[in-house]
Amino acid sequence: PMTIEYDLNARDVAANMLAVRQAKQNGNFAVFSLHNHEPGNASQTPANFAQGLAHQAIDAGADAYVGHGPHQLRGIEIYKGKPIFYSLGNFAMMNNSLDDLPADMYDQFGITPGSVTAPELLQARGAKEFGDPNLYETVIAVSHYKDGQLSEIRLYPVDLGVNATGAGKGVPHLADAPTGARILERLQRLSAPFGTKIETVKGVGVIRVAAARP
Repeated sequence: PMTIEYDLNARDVAANMLAVRQAKQNGNFAVFSLHNHEPGNASQTPANFAQGLAHQAIDAGADAYVGHGPHQLRGIEIYKGKPIFYSLGNFAMMNNSLDDLPADMYDQFGITPGSVTAPELLQARGAKEFGDPNLYETVIAVSHYKDGQLSEIRLYPVDLGVNATGAGKGVPHLADAPTGARILERLQRLSAPFGTKIETVKGVGVIRVAAARP
């Protein structure tokens, strides 16, 4: 099967790492945040460059790496005692509640502007592009620190209402027990390749972090 891999621009990486170093020098806590969709929104596996870039960012001084973009969960890694969230998915996805849309979206669906409301067009678009339930399931990750070191991450399953309609679709709320169990089981599977163990305690995912070696 064909695979697609990506090479990062070395000058861009160097500039980003310099910015991380400066952020850490100017503050007590530095977060490196990356928006990317590679290798595609359907993939639950990070792009081939993601792990190396995350490690570089932490080596440069970042206290956490937060990825987003693919609209669904990807795995969690603990590197040198620091959290790497390869993607936390969508916290809210209110595409159905926009009032105005660009003309090219009407062109894309062959619809004359003014013949349908924005929610009607977005509902049709959402059924085509955003019908995957995984896009409506995520977690809120709460990191706990002790003596300046990450000690635990608690993962609260969140449901954005894949079956909701109208303005309620895409609004985050804590998941019920069956949905929460499904979300945590998926995140456990996606995080296992990174050596991360996620326990489920009363419906909440828990990552216990060992003290980082100096």
